[in-house]
Amino acid sequence: MSTTQLRGLAIPEDPTPELNESERYVWRKLREQLRDGDVLLTSRRFTDSENGDVEIDLLVLLPDVGAAVIEVKGGVVSYENGEYFTRSGARYERRIHPIRQARGGKHALRAYLNRQPTWSMGLLRTEWLCVFPYTKLDGDLGPEGRREQLIGEGELDDALGRVYDVLQSCPDPNPVPAHPAWVDRVIDLLEGRPDPEADVARFSAMREDAVDRLTRDQARVCDMFFENQSLEIVGPAGSGKSWIAMELAHRWAKEGKRVAYLTYGGGMAESVRRSGLAGVTYVGTFHGLGREWEVEQPAGADQDLWVREMPERMSAAALLLPEHERFDAYVVDEAQDFADAWWDVLFLAARDRDELRLAVFRDDAQEVFPGRRGHPEMPLAKVRLRENLRNAREIVETFAPLVPDEIKVLGGHGLPVEFIECEAGDVFGVADDVALDLIENRGYTRDHIAVLTTKHRHPMQAEARHVHGEKHWDLLWEGDDIFYSTVAGFKGLERPVIVLAVDGFHDDLEPRNVMYTGMSRARDLLIVVGDRDSIKGAVGDKIMRRLQRGQKLD
Repeated sequence: MSTTQLRGLAIPEDPTPELNESERYVWRKLREQLRDGDVLLTSRRFTDSENGDVEIDLLVLLPDVGAAVIEVKGGVVSYENGEYFTRSGARYERRIHPIRQARGGKHALRAYLNRQPTWSMGLLRTEWLCVFPYTKLDGDLGPEGRREQLIGEGELDDALGRVYDVLQSCPDPNPVPAHPAWVDRVIDLLEGRPDPEADVARFSAMREDAVDRLTRDQARVCDMFFENQSLEIVGPAGSGKSWIAMELAHRWAKEGKRVAYLTYGGGMAESVRRSGLAGVTYVGTFHGLGREWEVEQPAGADQDLWVREMPERMSAAALLLPEHERFDAYVVDEAQDFADAWWDVLFLAARDRDELRLAVFRDDAQEVFPGRRGHPEMPLAKVRLRENLRNAREIVETFAPLVPDEIKVLGGHGLPVEFIECEAGDVFGVADDVALDLIENRGYTRDHIAVLTTKHRHPMQAEARHVHGEKHWDLLWEGDDIFYSTVAGFKGLERPVIVLAVDGFHDDLEPRNVMYTGMSRARDLLIVVGDRDSIKGAVGDKIMRRLQRGQKLD
Protein backbone atom coordinates (compact mmCIF):
# COMPACT_ATOMS: atom_id res chain seq x y z
CA MET A 1 0.00 0.00 0.00
CA SER A 2 1.28 3.46 -0.84
CA THR A 3 1.69 5.89 2.04
CA THR A 4 1.58 9.05 -0.03
CA GLN A 5 0.20 11.91 2.06
CA LEU A 6 -3.54 12.32 1.46
CA ARG A 7 -6.48 14.07 3.08
CA GLY A 8 -7.50 12.04 6.10
CA LEU A 9 -9.43 13.20 9.14
CA ALA A 10 -8.00 13.49 12.65
CA ILE A 11 -10.31 13.74 15.66
CA PRO A 12 -9.46 15.94 17.42
CA GLU A 13 -7.45 17.99 14.98
CA ASP A 14 -4.99 18.98 17.70
CA PRO A 15 -4.67 16.30 20.39
CA THR A 16 -1.51 17.80 21.93
CA PRO A 17 -2.91 18.33 25.46
CA GLU A 18 -4.09 14.70 25.69
CA LEU A 19 -0.94 12.93 24.51
CA ASN A 20 2.52 12.36 25.95
CA GLU A 21 5.64 12.91 23.89
CA SER A 22 5.76 9.37 22.45
CA GLU A 23 2.07 9.36 21.55
CA ARG A 24 2.34 12.78 19.86
CA TYR A 25 5.25 11.55 17.75
CA VAL A 26 3.32 8.47 16.59
CA TRP A 27 0.17 10.55 16.02
CA ARG A 28 2.05 13.01 13.77
CA LYS A 29 3.52 10.18 11.69
CA LEU A 30 0.12 8.51 11.19
CA ARG A 31 -1.58 11.84 10.51
CA GLU A 32 0.81 12.53 7.64
CA GLN A 33 -0.01 9.21 5.98
CA LEU A 34 -3.82 9.17 6.13
CA ARG A 35 -5.59 8.64 2.84
CA ASP A 36 -8.80 10.33 1.84
CA GLY A 37 -11.54 8.71 3.94
CA ASP A 38 -9.21 7.40 6.66
CA VAL A 39 -9.79 8.61 10.22
CA LEU A 40 -7.41 8.85 13.18
CA LEU A 41 -9.02 9.19 16.61
CA THR A 42 -7.15 9.99 19.81
CA SER A 43 -7.73 8.90 23.42
CA ARG A 44 -11.06 7.10 22.99
CA ARG A 45 -12.65 6.19 26.33
CA PHE A 46 -15.69 4.00 26.98
CA THR A 47 -16.90 1.35 29.42
CA ASP A 48 -17.01 -2.37 28.68
CA SER A 49 -18.82 -4.96 30.81
CA GLU A 50 -15.76 -7.27 30.88
CA ASN A 51 -12.84 -4.82 30.72
CA GLY A 52 -14.35 -1.97 32.73
CA ASP A 53 -13.16 1.52 31.79
CA VAL A 54 -11.20 1.28 28.54
CA GLU A 55 -8.90 3.85 26.95
CA ILE A 56 -7.47 3.45 23.47
CA ASP A 57 -4.38 5.57 22.71
CA LEU A 58 -4.96 5.77 18.96
CA LEU A 59 -7.70 4.32 16.79
CA VAL A 60 -7.33 4.16 13.01
CA LEU A 61 -10.41 3.60 10.83
CA LEU A 62 -9.64 2.47 7.29
CA PRO A 63 -12.89 2.19 5.27
CA ASP A 64 -11.68 -0.68 3.09
CA VAL A 65 -10.05 -2.94 5.70
CA GLY A 66 -11.37 -2.17 9.21
CA ALA A 67 -10.31 -0.62 12.52
CA ALA A 68 -6.93 -0.79 14.27
CA VAL A 69 -6.43 -0.25 17.99
CA ILE A 70 -2.93 1.09 18.64
CA GLU A 71 -1.14 1.09 21.98
CA VAL A 72 1.92 3.36 22.24
CA LYS A 73 4.73 2.83 24.75
CA GLY A 74 7.72 5.14 25.01
CA GLY A 75 11.17 4.40 26.35
CA VAL A 76 13.02 1.21 25.54
CA VAL A 77 10.61 -1.72 25.79
CA SER A 78 11.83 -5.19 26.73
CA TYR A 79 10.39 -8.57 27.61
CA GLU A 80 11.93 -10.50 30.51
CA ASN A 81 10.69 -13.41 32.62
CA GLY A 82 7.18 -13.21 31.23
CA GLU A 83 6.75 -9.46 31.75
CA TYR A 84 7.18 -6.26 29.77
CA PHE A 85 9.19 -3.27 30.99
CA THR A 86 10.01 0.19 29.69
CA ARG A 87 13.07 2.11 30.79
CA SER A 88 14.90 5.38 30.28
CA GLY A 89 18.64 5.23 30.41
CA ALA A 90 20.04 2.32 32.35
CA ARG A 91 17.29 1.74 34.90
CA TYR A 92 13.86 0.09 34.72
CA GLU A 93 11.25 2.78 34.85
CA ARG A 94 8.11 0.66 35.20
CA ARG A 95 6.36 -2.57 34.40
CA ILE A 96 3.89 -2.27 31.50
CA HIS A 97 1.20 -4.41 29.81
CA PRO A 98 1.14 -3.25 26.17
CA ILE A 99 -0.15 -6.44 24.55
CA ARG A 100 -2.89 -6.94 27.13
CA GLN A 101 -4.00 -3.32 26.78
CA ALA A 102 -4.01 -3.37 22.98
CA ARG A 103 -5.78 -6.71 22.72
CA GLY A 104 -8.27 -5.76 25.43
CA GLY A 105 -8.99 -2.50 23.62
CA LYS A 106 -9.69 -4.40 20.40
CA HIS A 107 -12.23 -6.75 21.99
CA ALA A 108 -13.80 -3.99 24.09
CA LEU A 109 -14.29 -1.78 21.03
CA ARG A 110 -15.98 -4.58 19.08
CA ALA A 111 -18.25 -5.43 22.00
CA TYR A 112 -19.12 -1.78 22.65
CA LEU A 113 -20.13 -1.14 19.04
CA ASN A 114 -22.06 -4.38 18.74
CA ARG A 115 -24.31 -3.63 21.71
CA GLN A 116 -25.25 -0.15 20.49
CA PRO A 117 -28.87 -0.10 19.25
CA THR A 118 -28.03 1.82 16.08
CA TRP A 119 -25.09 -0.38 15.09
CA SER A 120 -26.39 -2.92 12.57
CA MET A 121 -23.19 -4.16 10.93
CA GLY A 122 -22.19 -7.08 13.15
CA LEU A 123 -18.76 -7.49 14.74
CA LEU A 124 -16.42 -5.00 13.12
CA ARG A 125 -13.18 -6.36 11.69
CA THR A 126 -10.67 -5.05 14.21
CA GLU A 127 -7.03 -5.76 15.02
CA TRP A 128 -4.47 -4.47 17.51
CA LEU A 129 -0.93 -3.16 17.13
CA CYS A 130 1.70 -1.87 19.53
CA VAL A 131 4.06 0.97 18.60
CA PHE A 132 7.38 1.32 20.44
CA PRO A 133 8.90 4.36 18.67
CA TYR A 134 12.21 4.25 20.58
CA THR A 135 12.76 0.49 20.63
CA LYS A 136 14.79 -1.41 18.03
CA LEU A 137 12.94 -4.62 17.16
CA ASP A 138 14.66 -7.68 15.69
CA GLY A 139 11.84 -10.20 16.04
CA ASP A 140 8.93 -11.21 18.27
CA LEU A 141 8.82 -9.60 21.69
CA GLY A 142 7.58 -12.38 23.93
CA PRO A 143 5.17 -15.16 22.93
CA GLU A 144 2.26 -12.74 22.45
CA GLY A 145 4.19 -9.89 20.84
CA ARG A 146 4.20 -11.09 17.23
CA ARG A 147 6.56 -9.09 15.10
CA GLU A 148 3.99 -8.23 12.44
CA GLN A 149 1.84 -6.45 15.05
CA LEU A 150 4.73 -4.42 16.47
CA ILE A 151 6.09 -1.19 15.01
CA GLY A 152 9.48 -0.10 16.32
CA GLU A 153 12.12 2.56 15.91
CA GLY A 154 12.77 3.53 12.31
CA GLU A 155 9.52 1.99 11.04
CA LEU A 156 7.08 4.85 11.47
CA ASP A 157 7.50 6.27 7.97
CA ASP A 158 5.32 3.39 6.75
CA ALA A 159 3.22 3.01 9.89
CA LEU A 160 -0.11 3.27 8.09
CA GLY A 161 1.01 0.70 5.55
CA ARG A 162 1.82 -1.70 8.41
CA VAL A 163 -1.60 -1.06 9.92
CA TYR A 164 -3.24 -1.73 6.56
CA ASP A 165 -1.35 -4.99 6.08
CA VAL A 166 -2.23 -6.28 9.55
CA LEU A 167 -5.93 -5.60 9.01
CA GLN A 168 -5.95 -7.03 5.50
CA SER A 169 -4.30 -10.27 6.61
CA CYS A 170 -6.05 -10.75 9.97
CA PRO A 171 -8.00 -14.03 10.32
CA ASP A 172 -11.19 -12.28 11.44
CA PRO A 173 -14.06 -13.94 9.47
CA ASN A 174 -16.26 -10.86 9.72
CA PRO A 175 -16.29 -8.94 6.44
CA VAL A 176 -15.63 -5.23 6.40
CA PRO A 177 -19.01 -3.43 6.04
CA ALA A 178 -19.60 -2.90 2.34
CA HIS A 179 -20.59 0.74 2.71
CA PRO A 180 -17.89 3.16 3.94
CA ALA A 181 -20.53 4.94 6.05
CA TRP A 182 -19.61 2.50 8.80
CA VAL A 183 -16.74 4.86 9.61
CA ASP A 184 -19.18 7.72 10.27
CA ARG A 185 -21.32 5.40 12.39
CA VAL A 186 -18.30 4.48 14.56
CA ILE A 187 -17.41 8.15 14.98
CA ASP A 188 -20.97 9.04 15.95
CA LEU A 189 -21.07 6.31 18.59
CA LEU A 190 -17.64 7.07 20.06
CA GLU A 191 -18.29 10.82 20.02
CA GLY A 192 -21.68 10.36 21.70
CA ARG A 193 -23.56 12.20 19.00
CA PRO A 194 -27.38 11.92 19.31
CA ASP A 195 -29.05 9.52 16.91
CA PRO A 196 -31.51 11.13 14.51
CA GLU A 197 -34.93 9.65 13.83
CA ALA A 198 -33.58 7.95 10.70
CA ASP A 199 -31.13 5.95 12.80
CA VAL A 200 -33.88 4.74 15.13
CA ALA A 201 -35.98 3.73 12.14
CA ARG A 202 -33.04 1.88 10.58
CA PHE A 203 -32.28 0.11 13.83
CA SER A 204 -35.90 -0.97 14.26
CA ALA A 205 -36.08 -2.24 10.69
CA MET A 206 -32.76 -4.04 11.06
CA ARG A 207 -33.87 -5.73 14.29
CA GLU A 208 -37.19 -6.75 12.74
CA ASP A 209 -35.45 -8.26 9.73
CA ALA A 210 -32.97 -10.13 11.92
CA VAL A 211 -35.58 -11.65 14.23
CA ASP A 212 -37.80 -12.57 11.29
CA ARG A 213 -34.91 -14.47 9.71
CA LEU A 214 -34.25 -16.30 12.97
CA THR A 215 -37.95 -17.11 13.31
CA ARG A 216 -38.20 -18.50 9.79
CA ASP A 217 -35.32 -20.82 10.66
CA GLN A 218 -37.77 -22.57 12.96
CA ALA A 219 -39.06 -24.35 9.86
CA ARG A 220 -36.67 -27.09 10.91
CA VAL A 221 -39.06 -27.91 13.77
CA CYS A 222 -41.84 -28.45 11.23
CA ASP A 223 -39.53 -30.61 9.13
CA MET A 224 -38.55 -32.78 12.09
CA PHE A 225 -42.01 -33.41 13.48
CA PHE A 226 -44.33 -32.96 10.50
CA GLU A 227 -45.24 -36.65 10.37
CA ASN A 228 -46.45 -36.71 13.98
CA GLN A 229 -50.23 -36.84 14.18
CA SER A 230 -50.32 -34.73 17.33
CA LEU A 231 -47.80 -32.30 18.80
CA GLU A 232 -47.45 -30.14 21.89
CA ILE A 233 -44.84 -27.42 21.40
CA VAL A 234 -43.83 -25.62 24.59
CA GLY A 235 -41.58 -22.58 24.63
CA PRO A 236 -41.01 -19.16 26.16
CA ALA A 237 -42.12 -15.87 24.71
CA GLY A 238 -40.25 -14.97 21.56
CA SER A 239 -39.37 -18.55 20.61
CA GLY A 240 -41.26 -18.49 17.32
CA LYS A 241 -44.18 -20.70 18.40
CA SER A 242 -46.75 -18.74 16.42
CA TRP A 243 -44.66 -18.88 13.25
CA ILE A 244 -44.34 -22.68 13.59
CA ALA A 245 -48.08 -22.86 14.22
CA MET A 246 -48.82 -20.96 11.02
CA GLU A 247 -46.36 -23.05 9.04
CA LEU A 248 -47.94 -26.31 10.21
CA ALA A 249 -51.43 -25.01 9.42
CA HIS A 250 -50.26 -24.05 5.94
CA ARG A 251 -48.63 -27.44 5.30
CA TRP A 252 -51.67 -29.38 6.46
CA ALA A 253 -53.95 -27.22 4.30
CA LYS A 254 -51.74 -27.96 1.27
CA GLU A 255 -52.46 -31.65 1.87
CA GLY A 256 -56.16 -30.91 1.35
CA LYS A 257 -57.16 -30.99 5.01
CA ARG A 258 -59.79 -28.69 6.50
CA VAL A 259 -57.72 -26.83 9.09
CA ALA A 260 -58.85 -24.54 11.89
CA TYR A 261 -56.26 -22.18 13.41
CA LEU A 262 -57.45 -21.08 16.87
CA THR A 263 -55.81 -18.54 19.13
CA TYR A 264 -56.76 -16.72 22.31
CA GLY A 265 -57.24 -13.09 21.33
CA GLY A 266 -58.79 -11.13 18.48
CA GLY A 267 -55.57 -9.20 17.89
CA MET A 268 -53.49 -12.33 17.41
CA ALA A 269 -56.19 -13.84 15.19
CA GLU A 270 -56.11 -10.75 12.99
CA SER A 271 -52.30 -10.93 12.84
CA VAL A 272 -52.47 -14.54 11.62
CA ARG A 273 -55.14 -13.68 9.05
CA ARG A 274 -52.95 -10.89 7.71
CA SER A 275 -50.04 -13.29 7.28
CA GLY A 276 -51.98 -14.97 4.49
CA LEU A 277 -52.60 -18.59 5.50
CA ALA A 278 -53.70 -19.83 2.10
CA GLY A 279 -56.11 -22.73 2.21
CA VAL A 280 -56.72 -22.68 5.98
CA THR A 281 -60.47 -22.96 6.51
CA TYR A 282 -60.84 -20.99 9.75
CA VAL A 283 -58.58 -18.52 11.54
CA GLY A 284 -59.87 -16.90 14.70
CA THR A 285 -60.77 -17.34 18.34
CA PHE A 286 -62.63 -20.26 19.88
CA HIS A 287 -65.74 -18.16 20.43
CA GLY A 288 -65.46 -16.73 16.93
CA LEU A 289 -65.91 -20.31 15.74
CA GLY A 290 -69.18 -20.30 17.67
CA ARG A 291 -70.27 -17.25 15.72
CA GLU A 292 -69.50 -19.14 12.52
CA TRP A 293 -71.96 -21.79 13.74
CA GLU A 294 -74.51 -19.07 14.61
CA VAL A 295 -74.29 -19.69 18.35
CA GLU A 296 -75.64 -16.64 20.18
CA GLN A 297 -73.09 -14.84 22.37
CA PRO A 298 -74.58 -12.34 24.80
CA ALA A 299 -72.79 -9.01 25.28
CA GLY A 300 -70.94 -8.47 28.56
CA ALA A 301 -70.51 -12.19 29.21
CA ASP A 302 -68.59 -13.17 32.35
CA GLN A 303 -65.90 -15.83 32.62
CA ASP A 304 -68.36 -18.48 33.77
CA LEU A 305 -70.33 -18.08 30.56
CA TRP A 306 -67.19 -18.41 28.39
CA VAL A 307 -65.89 -21.47 30.24
CA ARG A 308 -69.17 -23.32 30.90
CA GLU A 309 -72.27 -22.12 29.10
CA MET A 310 -70.77 -21.24 25.72
CA PRO A 311 -68.99 -24.62 25.32
CA GLU A 312 -72.31 -26.36 25.98
CA ARG A 313 -74.05 -24.29 23.28
CA MET A 314 -71.16 -24.84 20.86
CA SER A 315 -71.13 -28.59 21.55
CA ALA A 316 -74.76 -28.81 20.53
CA ALA A 317 -73.99 -26.92 17.33
CA ALA A 318 -70.92 -29.07 16.59
CA LEU A 319 -72.98 -32.25 16.70
CA LEU A 320 -75.20 -30.87 13.92
CA LEU A 321 -72.39 -29.92 11.55
CA PRO A 322 -72.57 -31.62 8.15
CA GLU A 323 -69.61 -33.77 7.13
CA HIS A 324 -68.18 -31.23 4.71
CA GLU A 325 -68.00 -28.55 7.43
CA ARG A 326 -66.07 -30.67 9.92
CA PHE A 327 -62.32 -30.34 10.49
CA ASP A 328 -59.38 -32.67 9.80
CA ALA A 329 -56.79 -30.67 11.74
CA TYR A 330 -56.52 -28.09 14.50
CA VAL A 331 -53.68 -25.72 15.33
CA VAL A 332 -54.22 -24.15 18.76
CA ASP A 333 -51.97 -21.24 19.73
CA GLU A 334 -51.85 -19.75 23.27
CA ALA A 335 -53.24 -23.08 24.49
CA GLN A 336 -52.42 -22.29 28.13
CA ASP A 337 -55.67 -20.28 28.12
CA PHE A 338 -57.74 -22.95 26.38
CA ALA A 339 -60.22 -24.48 28.84
CA ASP A 340 -60.90 -28.23 29.03
CA ALA A 341 -64.48 -27.80 27.84
CA TRP A 342 -63.25 -26.09 24.69
CA TRP A 343 -61.30 -29.18 23.63
CA ASP A 344 -64.47 -31.25 23.86
CA VAL A 345 -66.13 -28.93 21.35
CA LEU A 346 -63.25 -29.28 18.89
CA PHE A 347 -63.32 -33.06 19.05
CA LEU A 348 -67.09 -33.05 18.42
CA ALA A 349 -66.47 -30.92 15.31
CA ALA A 350 -63.76 -33.26 13.95
CA ARG A 351 -64.42 -35.33 10.84
CA ASP A 352 -62.56 -38.39 12.19
CA ARG A 353 -61.25 -38.33 15.77
CA ASP A 354 -58.81 -41.18 15.07
CA GLU A 355 -57.26 -39.40 12.07
CA LEU A 356 -57.35 -35.91 13.54
CA ARG A 357 -54.13 -33.86 13.28
CA LEU A 358 -53.50 -31.60 16.26
CA ALA A 359 -50.74 -29.11 17.10
CA VAL A 360 -50.87 -27.38 20.49
CA PHE A 361 -48.65 -24.41 21.34
CA ARG A 362 -48.30 -23.17 24.88
CA ASP A 363 -46.25 -21.12 27.34
CA ASP A 364 -47.71 -21.79 30.77
CA ALA A 365 -45.87 -18.79 32.24
CA GLN A 366 -48.18 -16.63 30.08
CA GLU A 367 -51.32 -18.16 31.58
CA VAL A 368 -53.23 -15.15 32.89
CA PHE A 369 -56.53 -16.91 33.70
CA PRO A 370 -56.06 -19.27 36.67
CA GLY A 371 -58.01 -22.48 36.31
CA ARG A 372 -58.47 -22.03 32.56
CA ARG A 373 -55.53 -24.23 31.52
CA GLY A 374 -56.81 -27.44 29.91
CA HIS A 375 -55.29 -30.34 28.02
CA PRO A 376 -56.71 -32.35 25.14
CA GLU A 377 -57.42 -36.00 25.88
CA MET A 378 -55.12 -37.50 23.29
CA PRO A 379 -51.40 -38.40 23.30
CA LEU A 380 -49.12 -35.59 22.22
CA ALA A 381 -45.49 -35.71 21.11
CA LYS A 382 -43.84 -32.97 23.17
CA VAL A 383 -41.33 -30.53 21.67
CA ARG A 384 -39.62 -27.98 23.94
CA LEU A 385 -38.17 -24.76 22.55
CA ARG A 386 -35.52 -23.01 24.65
CA GLU A 387 -34.39 -20.17 22.39
CA ASN A 388 -35.69 -16.62 22.42
CA LEU A 389 -35.48 -15.19 18.91
CA ARG A 390 -37.53 -12.02 19.02
CA ASN A 391 -36.81 -10.05 22.21
CA ALA A 392 -33.62 -8.05 22.71
CA ARG A 393 -31.18 -9.58 25.18
CA GLU A 394 -31.71 -6.78 27.68
CA ILE A 395 -35.45 -7.54 27.82
CA VAL A 396 -35.01 -11.30 28.14
CA GLU A 397 -32.44 -10.93 30.91
CA THR A 398 -34.93 -8.79 32.82
CA PHE A 399 -37.91 -11.17 32.66
CA ALA A 400 -35.90 -14.45 32.65
CA PRO A 401 -36.40 -15.13 36.41
CA LEU A 402 -40.15 -15.40 35.73
CA VAL A 403 -39.59 -18.39 33.44
CA PRO A 404 -38.91 -21.86 34.92
CA ASP A 405 -36.46 -22.98 32.20
CA GLU A 406 -33.22 -21.39 31.06
CA ILE A 407 -33.58 -19.32 27.89
CA LYS A 408 -30.93 -19.07 25.20
CA VAL A 409 -31.03 -15.57 23.72
CA LEU A 410 -30.40 -15.33 19.97
CA GLY A 411 -32.19 -12.09 19.11
CA GLY A 412 -29.28 -9.70 19.70
CA HIS A 413 -29.07 -6.49 21.67
CA GLY A 414 -31.55 -3.70 22.06
CA LEU A 415 -31.67 -0.88 24.60
CA PRO A 416 -31.44 -1.14 28.40
CA VAL A 417 -34.78 -1.71 30.12
CA GLU A 418 -36.06 1.43 31.85
CA PHE A 419 -38.17 1.90 34.96
CA ILE A 420 -40.19 5.04 35.72
CA GLU A 421 -41.53 5.11 39.26
CA CYS A 422 -44.78 6.92 39.96
CA GLU A 423 -47.84 6.83 42.17
CA ALA A 424 -50.48 4.25 41.27
CA GLY A 425 -53.00 6.92 40.34
CA ASP A 426 -50.58 8.64 37.94
CA VAL A 427 -49.64 5.61 35.84
CA PHE A 428 -51.64 6.47 32.71
CA GLY A 429 -50.47 10.09 32.64
CA VAL A 430 -46.82 9.18 33.17
CA ALA A 431 -47.01 6.45 30.53
CA ASP A 432 -48.39 9.02 28.07
CA ASP A 433 -45.56 11.41 28.93
CA VAL A 434 -43.01 8.64 28.36
CA ALA A 435 -44.49 7.82 24.96
CA LEU A 436 -44.48 11.50 23.99
CA ASP A 437 -40.83 11.87 25.06
CA LEU A 438 -39.87 8.88 22.90
CA ILE A 439 -41.40 10.63 19.89
CA GLU A 440 -40.27 14.20 20.55
CA ASN A 441 -36.77 13.62 21.93
CA ARG A 442 -35.58 10.11 21.15
CA GLY A 443 -36.30 9.65 17.46
CA TYR A 444 -39.15 7.12 17.62
CA THR A 445 -42.25 7.35 15.48
CA ARG A 446 -45.71 6.82 16.92
CA ASP A 447 -46.16 3.46 15.24
CA HIS A 448 -43.08 2.08 17.00
CA ILE A 449 -44.89 2.26 20.35
CA ALA A 450 -47.59 0.34 22.19
CA VAL A 451 -48.82 1.29 25.66
CA LEU A 452 -50.04 -1.79 27.54
CA THR A 453 -51.99 -1.69 30.78
CA THR A 454 -52.15 -4.48 33.33
CA LYS A 455 -55.69 -3.98 34.66
CA HIS A 456 -57.94 -1.26 33.24
CA ARG A 457 -58.22 -0.12 29.66
CA HIS A 458 -56.39 3.10 28.92
CA PRO A 459 -58.87 5.83 27.93
CA MET A 460 -57.38 5.84 24.43
CA GLN A 461 -58.08 2.11 24.09
CA ALA A 462 -61.61 2.55 25.36
CA GLU A 463 -62.20 5.32 22.79
CA ALA A 464 -60.77 3.22 19.93
CA ARG A 465 -63.02 0.29 20.83
CA HIS A 466 -66.02 2.59 21.09
CA VAL A 467 -65.36 4.08 17.63
CA HIS A 468 -64.10 1.01 15.75
CA GLY A 469 -65.34 -2.01 17.73
CA GLU A 470 -63.36 -5.16 16.93
CA LYS A 471 -61.95 -3.33 13.92
CA HIS A 472 -59.77 -1.33 16.30
CA TRP A 473 -57.16 -4.08 15.86
CA ASP A 474 -56.68 -2.85 12.30
CA LEU A 475 -55.03 0.24 13.78
CA LEU A 476 -52.10 -1.91 14.93
CA TRP A 477 -51.09 -2.55 11.32
CA GLU A 478 -52.77 0.16 9.29
CA GLY A 479 -52.55 3.11 11.63
CA ASP A 480 -49.57 5.39 12.22
CA ASP A 481 -50.20 6.07 15.90
CA ILE A 482 -49.43 4.68 19.34
CA PHE A 483 -51.44 1.51 19.97
CA TYR A 484 -53.19 0.99 23.31
CA SER A 485 -54.21 -2.38 24.74
CA THR A 486 -54.39 -4.42 27.87
CA VAL A 487 -51.65 -7.02 28.32
CA ALA A 488 -54.16 -9.86 28.02
CA GLY A 489 -55.47 -8.51 24.72
CA PHE A 490 -51.97 -8.06 23.27
CA LYS A 491 -50.85 -11.65 23.86
CA GLY A 492 -48.86 -13.04 20.94
CA LEU A 493 -48.26 -9.56 19.47
CA GLU A 494 -45.30 -7.20 19.64
CA ARG A 495 -44.06 -3.72 18.86
CA PRO A 496 -40.49 -2.37 18.88
CA VAL A 497 -41.23 -0.35 22.03
CA ILE A 498 -43.57 -1.29 24.85
CA VAL A 499 -44.49 1.14 27.61
CA LEU A 500 -45.87 -1.20 30.28
CA ALA A 501 -48.23 0.81 32.49
CA VAL A 502 -48.68 -1.22 35.70
CA ASP A 503 -52.04 0.00 36.98
CA GLY A 504 -52.83 -2.97 39.21
CA PHE A 505 -54.10 -6.50 38.62
CA HIS A 506 -57.51 -8.15 38.44
CA ASP A 507 -58.27 -10.54 41.29
CA ASP A 508 -58.77 -13.44 38.88
CA LEU A 509 -55.49 -12.86 37.00
CA GLU A 510 -52.00 -13.97 38.02
CA PRO A 511 -49.86 -10.79 38.42
CA ARG A 512 -46.56 -12.58 37.81
CA ASN A 513 -47.79 -13.98 34.51
CA VAL A 514 -49.34 -10.67 33.47
CA MET A 515 -46.00 -8.92 34.01
CA TYR A 516 -44.07 -11.59 32.07
CA THR A 517 -46.54 -11.45 29.20
CA GLY A 518 -46.44 -7.66 29.07
CA MET A 519 -42.66 -7.36 29.29
CA SER A 520 -42.13 -9.91 26.55
CA ARG A 521 -44.25 -7.94 24.05
CA ALA A 522 -41.34 -5.50 23.55
CA ARG A 523 -38.92 -6.35 20.78
CA ASP A 524 -36.27 -3.64 21.20
CA LEU A 525 -37.05 -1.40 24.18
CA LEU A 526 -39.12 -1.98 27.32
CA ILE A 527 -40.13 0.83 29.69
CA VAL A 528 -42.00 -0.15 32.85
CA VAL A 529 -44.08 2.54 34.57
CA GLY A 530 -45.72 2.15 37.96
CA ASP A 531 -45.62 1.95 41.71
CA ARG A 532 -42.52 0.20 43.03
CA ASP A 533 -44.31 -1.84 45.71
CA SER A 534 -47.02 -3.03 43.33
CA ILE A 535 -44.48 -4.17 40.76
CA LYS A 536 -42.24 -5.77 43.37
CA GLY A 537 -45.21 -7.71 44.74
CA ALA A 538 -45.86 -9.09 41.26
CA VAL A 539 -42.35 -9.94 40.09
CA GLY A 540 -40.25 -10.32 43.24
CA ASP A 541 -37.00 -8.81 44.48
CA LYS A 542 -34.68 -10.07 41.73
CA ILE A 543 -36.57 -8.51 38.83
CA MET A 544 -37.27 -5.37 40.85
CA ARG A 545 -33.51 -4.94 41.33
CA ARG A 546 -32.98 -5.35 37.59
CA LEU A 547 -35.64 -2.76 36.85
CA GLN A 548 -34.16 -0.32 39.34
CA ARG A 549 -30.81 -0.49 37.55
CA GLY A 550 -32.60 1.19 34.65
CA GLN A 551 -34.59 3.63 36.80
CA LYS A 552 -35.01 7.13 35.35
CA LEU A 553 -35.10 9.87 37.95
CA ASP A 554 -36.70 13.29 37.54
